[in-house]
This record gives sequence, C-alpha cells and structure tokens, in this order.
Amino acid sequence: MPKPRKPTALLLLNGGLAHNPKRYQNRTAEPVASGELGPAPKHFTPELKVIWKELVKQIPAGVLTCADRIILELACRLTNKMRTEEFTSSNAAQLVSCLSRLGLTPADRSKVQVDPSKGKQALPPSPFAKFAS
Repeated sequence: MPKPRKPTALLLLNGGLAHNPKRYQNRTAEPVASGELGPAPKHFTPELKVIWKELVKQIPAGVLTCADRIILELACRLTNKMRTEEFTSSNAAQLVSCLSRLGLTPADRSKVQVDPSKGKQALPPSPFAKFAS
C-alpha cells in the first residue's frame, strides 16, 4: 500500500516544496475547506445530537470545517451503535478510522496543526510563574 499523499501545507512547512519544487508544481489549485462546522444535523435523534456535541468538544477548536460534517456524522452514528447495539470488529475499524481522520487518536492528534487565532484560549498562567526569572 503506498504512503498517503502529504498535504501541500505540510510540505510547505517542512521544506519539501523548497527542496523539490518541480515535483509539486501541479498542486497550485488545491482547494481549502472553509466555513464553520455548524450544529448537529436536524435529522439526528437526541442521542446522536449528544454524541455530536461530545465529539465536537473533544476536537481542538479551529480543526473542523463544514467539509468535515459527513465524517463527523459517520463517527456519531458508529459511536451510537457501539453504545446501543451489537458492534462488530468491522464497525470498530470504521470508527477508529473516522476518529483518526478527525485527529481523535493519540498518534493522529500529534499531526493536527491548528491556526492559533482559531485555537482554544491559552492556558491560565502558572501560579509558579512569579518565581521564574
């Protein structure tokens, strides 16, 4: 299985584009997702809406856009199935894949880059900061 394609933004950050610009010259029109995620879909049951809010709360601010609604909906449905019905190993693999794509596994969370202006608020100052000099 081939390695997954690296996003152009990541290549730009790690120097890959500068190192070999001809290799990536066909990536000039790469789309950029925009728009807010928005509330849970109207057709969701109350249980699915609770799971939607739970997952959105766990994902760092500034990561999800409207382009992520379908994968998040699938993750909600699989999470609900895990909690209420018979859950097969195939369902578990699908759920882990969804969570991975949303940056909700430890390994994938380390790959997520968040725009600081959209990220969560900064941590409160340490009570020990006054002793540092």
